[in-house]
Amino acid sequence: MAVVPVLREAAAEFRKDHMVFSLAAGVSIAQMEAAIGKPVPVIRTIPNTPAWIGQGMTPFCVGSHVGPAEREEAVALLQTFGRVAEVPEEQMAIATALTAVGPTYLFPIVAALADAAVAHGLPPGIALTAACQVVAGAGQLVLESKRSPEALSLLTSLRTLDEPAAKKIFTQAIEDAFSKVLAAEAKLRFANDKGS
Repeated sequence: MAVVPVLREAAAEFRKDHMVFSLAAGVSIAQMEAAIGKPVPVIRTIPNTPAWIGQGMTPFCVGSHVGPAEREEAVALLQTFGRVAEVPEEQMAIATALTAVGPTYLFPIVAALADAAVAHGLPPGIALTAACQVVAGAGQLVLESKRSPEALSLLTSLRTLDEPAAKKIFTQAIEDAFSKVLAAEAKLRFANDKGS
């Protein structure tokens, strides 16, 4: 990973009114600030695939030189991708596991819902649109109703899914993603430290 060497090389060009946004996993804010060597605001962030259409969830954390004005500017920029959440740097790995990997769990659900409906004669375009809206609408309902997902699931009397088993599968998927993100960050950190 060339982040630290590149920042060192470019350090002379940075001014206090510049900001550095990093999407590099495994490169800490402290490493980047040390490489820059002067008080330039550094923000770490990981957008997710729905950010492509402005519907993302972007966690971010800020360095020691980020003041209120820089934070506000960073939030405004990141909100062009969708929703944002500032987290402490030590929580970036779990935030990344949830937001960056999480969409990959939903795409097969959308496909399965649509395919099942198509198998029973619903036109593919309608089935896919309906499946997408079911997923998007359910998430929006949780956010806007302020009710728990468990309470909202009780509003529908017809139940055909083993919900505890499904919850266990997704919980384990996030745990696995978190472990892989930590492992990747450790490997990158080792490579960065070795190359420093």
